[in-house]
Amino acid sequence: MSAIPDRKYQVAVFLLFLSLYVLTLKGVCTGDNVFHYERVQNIIKNGSLSMPEGKYDFDKQRWLRGFMAEGRDGKLYLTLGDGLSIAALPFALVGNMIERAVDVSPYESKMEESAPKLNPFYLRKLPSAFFTALINPFAMALTVLIFFDSCLRMEGVFRSAASASVLLGIGTILWPYSSTFWTQPIVTLCLFSAFYCVFLYKKNSSPKLLLLAGALLGYSFITRYVSIISVPWFIVYLVLIHWREKRRIPAAIGLLVSFFAMFFLLQMSWNWYRFGSVLDTGAKHQALWGPSLRGKLHISLPALLLGLNRSIFVFSPPLILFFFSIKRFVRKYRLEGTLLLGVVLTFLVFYAKFTLWKSSASWGPRFLVPITPFLFLPVCAFINRVKWKKVLTYGLLAVGAIVQLSAVLLPLQVEATDEYFGGTPRTVDYFAKSEIIPQAKMLFAGNVELWFLDSAPKLVVGLILMAVCMASGYYCIRQIKFQPSEGVDGS
Repeated sequence: MSAIPDRKYQVAVFLLFLSLYVLTLKGVCTGDNVFHYERVQNIIKNGSLSMPEGKYDFDKQRWLRGFMAEGRDGKLYLTLGDGLSIAALPFALVGNMIERAVDVSPYESKMEESAPKLNPFYLRKLPSAFFTALINPFAMALTVLIFFDSCLRMEGVFRSAASASVLLGIGTILWPYSSTFWTQPIVTLCLFSAFYCVFLYKKNSSPKLLLLAGALLGYSFITRYVSIISVPWFIVYLVLIHWREKRRIPAAIGLLVSFFAMFFLLQMSWNWYRFGSVLDTGAKHQALWGPSLRGKLHISLPALLLGLNRSIFVFSPPLILFFFSIKRFVRKYRLEGTLLLGVVLTFLVFYAKFTLWKSSASWGPRFLVPITPFLFLPVCAFINRVKWKKVLTYGLLAVGAIVQLSAVLLPLQVEATDEYFGGTPRTVDYFAKSEIIPQAKMLFAGNVELWFLDSAPKLVVGLILMAVCMASGYYCIRQIKFQPSEGVDGS
């Protein structure tokens, strides 16, 4: 069964989550975020993808070599992918225009006083920083919308698709990461949108969908290089679709790979321009490839699944429904199940093997954010009006929302977390302690950071966004009530 999503409802879903995510936007929260922001600003002000000249000194700040490298032209280049900076440019331009029209000198003086600690507290209050980071609420809201469309087209049950989208958008780590300026939201959008495109291709065989899927995979690659590990599973999916008509396989794969190859070659050319080698991204992890993959699977894998400190299910409680729904989903959607499980397991094993699998100074398992909508998609086939399912679903939504509120109402308090762990966490801490605890304690103490509480003009904007959020939510709920009830099979 499939259904075509209503355009008005699509707009309402997008506005609901966009306004919610913008209301809780933190933006520039940590060092990586600062570097991405400064590269965006250097593009606008100097027309260069390098870092600002004269600002960083490798001799005095050796730790910078983990993020930057010197190019052949003597300039410093951020070794993180360029995709986030490029995508943020339209938003950043608006922010820069506003910044020129208002007085930001108090924030700039505070930033100078805190240098060189790299404290982003005052930086994220600048209009240029705030608007630059708006790309991530936009990307995550679009991800939830595409997830809703996917559920509705697959199951044809409006209520289930809407409920699953709310669970994903509010109860999982998609919400906290919409509030940051990390690369994960862009990668999540690109990978899941590519899945959506190939799924639609299976229905109508439009070549444009494969070209778009290839472009999305390519953009995820230039945003975060490791996302290339998902591409083979998309190729496997196309092979399985055309298995009975094998002569169509080369053309389908060619369409997908062609646009991906364009982005891949762009990246190779950029590598050569900066560092003199098509395979050299300048990243320290690449130069130390062996030491970078020394994660101990018997520790990291259980920690990412079960440990209180980094478990994807602890930080996204609704994902527990995956275990109740995956069997039925794979039985009903064998090809989609193959692609979904392939991407999930590949990401999980790779990052469990990655030496820095803990992704410190972030909310939960940051590296696993892109697989969250993949893990949650089977739940669309699980949600119905069976009483025990409703109780379980609403319970996990409530717990998930509380966990995410602990993150979005206050940026991660690194110092409070370090104090809680007594310094660097021990192995046992990854299973027995959770950074949710010190974060929640900070909130209970009355520490809340929301941008619209800074001044009266910002409060007005915040109230307008609240009105949009509530109006969109009301429209969505009203539309659900008028939809025909799905059948109940008790499964």
